[in-house]
Amino acid sequence: MGGVILLVAYNLIDVQEIKKVVRSSGSETTVLIATFIATLVFALEFAIYIGVFLSLFFYLRRTSKPHIAIMAPSQKDARHHFINTERVDDIRECPQLKVVRIDGSLFYGAIDHIEGFFSELRDAGFKRVILLADGINFVDLAGAEWLHHEAERLRSLGGDLYITGLKIIAQDVLWKSGIKDEIGADHFFTTKKLALASIYQTLDPAICEQCTARIFWECQLDERLPAVVLQQPDDKH
Repeated sequence: MGGVILLVAYNLIDVQEIKKVVRSSGSETTVLIATFIATLVFALEFAIYIGVFLSLFFYLRRTSKPHIAIMAPSQKDARHHFINTERVDDIRECPQLKVVRIDGSLFYGAIDHIEGFFSELRDAGFKRVILLADGINFVDLAGAEWLHHEAERLRSLGGDLYITGLKIIAQDVLWKSGIKDEIGADHFFTTKKLALASIYQTLDPAICEQCTARIFWECQLDERLPAVVLQQPDDKH
């Protein structure tokens, strides 16, 4: 009987899956080891609780610090696809407009982390920000209120906040709370191409005339600057 029990228990162990977990994720490996040890020391149901709470802890820690990146059009790509500036050396950026991408939910647990990032941008003198929101799947009331307050802070400095690519389902709270109207429905765009075409008109022309970066398609069509021939950007621009 004991041999049968051991054989059944052994067959329940998925060695290949354990190897996959160990190779792919440190946090899940921690949960695996902690749960395994807990089953040897405590009652089975208590060990399961430990595994669940540890999984929840790592999930909240990850979602409370969403990935935030500064983006800029690739100067080596005529279609101007936006790339993470940290991944490319010596990439040029617009001196008047900061392009920021957030990958993760905009909820109460992530607000402190995001606010800290935007606070550093304001301290650095950037007062116009375009938020690439394609990677935001969920916005709660705290996140919606933060968007409103950030827009007001930037406007008080003479700038503004623009949002592009935010999914319709993620705008639900913004609509119901009236915050989208307070920010301005004209500050929400479906694509970067439409956003930049509108935002470029608000930039300081004196700075544009002295700028040598010319990273946006709109810059290179500006009649105040020498004309250049580029491939027309696609609709995702």
